[in-house]
Parts: sequence; C-alpha cells; structure tokens
Amino acid sequence: MIWSPITRNGITLTHIRQEENTNQCVAASVGMIAQNANYWRKNENALFSYGASAMRTHNPGAFTQVNDRELINVNGIRSNAVAAYLRSYGWNVISLNATNAGNAAALVDRINSMQNYDSCILAAGSDQLHAFAAIKLGGTTYILNPALDPSENPDDALFTYQGNVVRIDPQNNTNVQFNTAASGNETYRSVAECYFIPSQYSICTTVRWMYRAVVG
Repeated sequence: MIWSPITRNGITLTHIRQEENTNQCVAASVGMIAQNANYWRKNENALFSYGASAMRTHNPGAFTQVNDRELINVNGIRSNAVAAYLRSYGWNVISLNATNAGNAAALVDRINSMQNYDSCILAAGSDQLHAFAAIKLGGTTYILNPALDPSENPDDALFTYQGNVVRIDPQNNTNVQFNTAASGNETYRSVAECYFIPSQYSICTTVRWMYRAVVG
C-alpha cells in the first residue's frame, strides 16, 4: 500500500492506495479512516491481520493455507466480514444495503445526513464491488478512492461534496448511486452496501484527527 497526504480546504488527509491487481480496497479504506482519525499511526500489518481474522471467522474452514496478506490481496474482505472487521477496531458499525426501495432510502438518508466526524465505507459497483471511504468534516464530505494514485489523479483520489453524496437512481428506486468523480464528469456507480461508523472523534485546532472515545 502507498500512503500519501492530500490537502483539501486546509485539511490534510492521508490517502492509502491499494496495491495494483489486488482486492485491498476495503482494507485500504479502513486504513484511511483509522489513520485520519489518529486511531493509530501507519500500521499496515493490522489491516491485513484484522481483515484476515474477520474473513476466517465468517468463513469457517476457509483460507487456512494462505497468510493474511495473500488472503486479503486475492479475496478482499467479503460483505459478511466487513462489519466484524470494523468492529475489531472497537467501532460501532451500522450495516445497510440497497436490496429494496425501503433499504435504499434508508441508506441514502444515513449517508446524506452524516454529521461531523461520522465516517463510512461505501461498497459500490455491480458485478465487482469496490470500496470507498467517506469522512464528514466541517459540513463537507470527503470521499477517498483507494484505487487511484493521488500523484496522477489527485482530484478524484480525494474529492468532496458540500451537499448530498448519494441519490436514488431516478430510473430505479431500489438502486443507490453516487458520482465517483470530482472532475465534473457524471460517473455514477451503484452503492450496494454502506458500513456507517457514528462519530467517535473530535478534532483539534491544528486540524488533526484526535481519538476521543469508543463505546464497544
């Protein structure tokens, strides 16, 4: 993984780029929330070990012949293990999906009504899911895409929303969409799942995330 600082609106956030040709997107997204929350300093091993533990717990008997890094690189973090992965950090997590109109509306409401210091992992895509990290700060939602290289594509590796982050697809009320590009191009992807982390942090005057408290 490649760790890089990106500054937006006077706030510097850490971007973590997943290694090419791997399925590290969930792990990298978790790392971006943890790192930017000052929950821990750079700790790549924890991303792999916690993720692998969650995968093995939720898939009994599987992945016994591979090490933690290889497991995550090849298999990623499957949907049934993401919430457990996040809870292993001590975070409260609300899992939402968009399987029907009611669920889709709840997912949209939860993301668009995020309060300062709330964060979430967005699992987007159709045939193959990709994860993004979202953090709310100062009335702005910061979206971090672990697949992009910020040195080549800084505007889309970390982009911002002042208003609604996601919407109901106007053609299908069971589908949640969000625009994955800040460049002005409408590049909508479906949001299949959201793993919402309620506010657990405060921020100090130096614009650095500070760990506050977690109720397990």
